[in-house]
Amino acid sequence: MSKWSHPQEIRIPNSYGYIAAKTWGKEHHEPVIALHGWQDNAGTFDRLIPLLSQDLYIVAIDAPGHGFSSHMPPGTFYQYLQNLVEIKRIIDYMKWDTVSFIGHSLGGQIAILFSSIFPDKVKNVVLLDIIKPTSYKIEELAEYTRRSVENLLQFEKKLTKEAPVYSLEEAHQRLMAGLYNQVTAEGADILLKRGCLPSKCGKGVVFCRDIRLQVSTSMQPISHDSLKGYLQNVQCNLLIILGKDTPNVFRSRSPEVLDEFINSYKKTCRYFKLIEIDGNHFVHLNNPERVAPLIDAFFEENLKCKLSKI
Repeated sequence: MSKWSHPQEIRIPNSYGYIAAKTWGKEHHEPVIALHGWQDNAGTFDRLIPLLSQDLYIVAIDAPGHGFSSHMPPGTFYQYLQNLVEIKRIIDYMKWDTVSFIGHSLGGQIAILFSSIFPDKVKNVVLLDIIKPTSYKIEELAEYTRRSVENLLQFEKKLTKEAPVYSLEEAHQRLMAGLYNQVTAEGADILLKRGCLPSKCGKGVVFCRDIRLQVSTSMQPISHDSLKGYLQNVQCNLLIILGKDTPNVFRSRSPEVLDEFINSYKKTCRYFKLIEIDGNHFVHLNNPERVAPLIDAFFEENLKCKLSKI
């Protein structure tokens, strides 16, 4: 039986509104920030967190423009690295000296990148089905940036129109299709709880997320070499859990460089382990019982570590 208290909803103020979050556990326990994937929301951890047995205080956030969190103001756009500012804001707001992370997909990318910039703040990181942040060959940077600028201008035009209204069943089907049918029907229902709201007309639901997020991951592309410069500073304890059945669409754009980054983690992290398990990109949501024991064992071994310069 789960020892977790019922999750509480909180709002963390920022310069344009607030970051919405679900908190699990008791505030005096070890703090953990849970970061969801691209265009998902904090609900992605709803089935995993209750299975964990450690004494943790987990703050599962809706990233800016996702779930119940505020959208960026008109005329602005989402930057990949902006999430680092929001994480530091959360840590300062909560008055934490150190923190750990559980991050899925894009959330894992942000977690490991934050750990490289603030190595003195981060104890432990669990990456769920991701190895490193997205990076590109240097000759690709201009092309990806150009596409992003053009796409952003197209999405801005759509913001002037009313959001499409769907029946709950239509929203459910669109969500599953958008995630390449990687989530179960139950998982899709969970994500929709924070992923849509009743429409103003009362005839259905609208998706919560800001459509400008669709260009956020490539508005600020990073080269392989630049990323290596960041990640060589990672010192935390690191666990990577990969789903064996994850389709290529969720895998790295540059698989040829993955071994270089894994070898870097082996050199700089206090503790490093990579585990492959049966499941797909959303194994933590679809089959959390496969993931929870691995996270428990990792935290049990590494939670009480003291941060020190390597």
